[in-house]
Amino acid sequence: MNDLAKIVGGNIEKLRSQRGISIAALAGVAGVTRQTMSKYIQGEQDIDTGKLFVLADYFGVSVDYFFDSVECGDIAMTFRAFSPQLSFDERTRSRVQARIKTYCDVLEISGEENVIFNPESYRLPFAKGNDLSPALKNLIEQIAFEQRARLGIEDNNPDNLFELFDLKGIRVMGFPFENDRIFGVSAVSDEYGCFIVVNDDPAISEERKIFSLVHEYAHLLFHRGEYKKNCDDLALESRRGSLKEKVADLFAGRFLVPRRLLELRLSEMGYIAKKPNLVCMMYLKKHFKVSLKAIIYALVECGKLTRAEGNRFYERLAARGYAKKEPAPISPVDKNICFRERVKRLYLSGEISVGMAAELVDIPRAEFQKIAVQWLEEDGEPVA
Repeated sequence: MNDLAKIVGGNIEKLRSQRGISIAALAGVAGVTRQTMSKYIQGEQDIDTGKLFVLADYFGVSVDYFFDSVECGDIAMTFRAFSPQLSFDERTRSRVQARIKTYCDVLEISGEENVIFNPESYRLPFAKGNDLSPALKNLIEQIAFEQRARLGIEDNNPDNLFELFDLKGIRVMGFPFENDRIFGVSAVSDEYGCFIVVNDDPAISEERKIFSLVHEYAHLLFHRGEYKKNCDDLALESRRGSLKEKVADLFAGRFLVPRRLLELRLSEMGYIAKKPNLVCMMYLKKHFKVSLKAIIYALVECGKLTRAEGNRFYERLAARGYAKKEPAPISPVDKNICFRERVKRLYLSGEISVGMAAELVDIPRAEFQKIAVQWLEEDGEPVA
């Protein structure tokens, strides 16, 4: 039996059974007989690419989905979205899984598949209700600062937090999801460790992407035991009102804008006894690489602004057209430096071909040829 045909057939059958579609009905979609569709599903007959495109469009997945031999059970996932029931569709899920699998392939070829870094796992003492107590907030803030220290950034902010996380062992990737309602996904593999994939869609601000990176890290710290190895069992819950999301948001806010460092910056600016103004806030936004709303929220939380004053600043931003748009947005950074460096090392060492390297970094081969020449020149290799 053709192994590829079996993989494709198994994935067709998985989607068919999930959606409750009969073989006869699916055969009608593809324009074949029921008997032929059964042979496709059982892997007894190859299906042509044209029919795969028809099925991909019908199910709302990418064609690559049908060729993926890695089952969802190998990688446990969670995600962040305002309306995940509407957002995290099969197409988005399959694209994210394919990217994670690509990283796993690179780690395996590099001989790094058993080098696993799993961050600490914390159990928080929740009280009844859906709110975080002051004591719990203080504990999360303490853990956030401990994690900054663990990453070596107690008193400074790195130029590229995505690269730093990857260098410390959390595999990070960024690419456009073609779906700006999802900001980030985190995943855990028993064999390869922890992954964070950030939606690098241009419609999402860089500040939001940085926040989502740390938010997903919080899920890895506090909720790793709740990650699902069966994609069908993923908890679909809104960000709003979820206690887990409140914890992750609070951690991200305290991690990115530590209150001790905020007080220090204010003191250096001479605002220790005065109310911060918009100029001050814009400086803090640039320094901490967060949204202006996050700075206002932090100033309210640490008592530098009253809640009423904070609300007035929010209203001023909305009146100027910044209800959703970010004022003076920070410049995007490369989120795939470490992944690409691994591919580069494999290519220069002769372990992978030009074609495979181009496929791994998702660049057309003709365009990649120029990058390959640059890599060789940087490595000191003569280029014909």
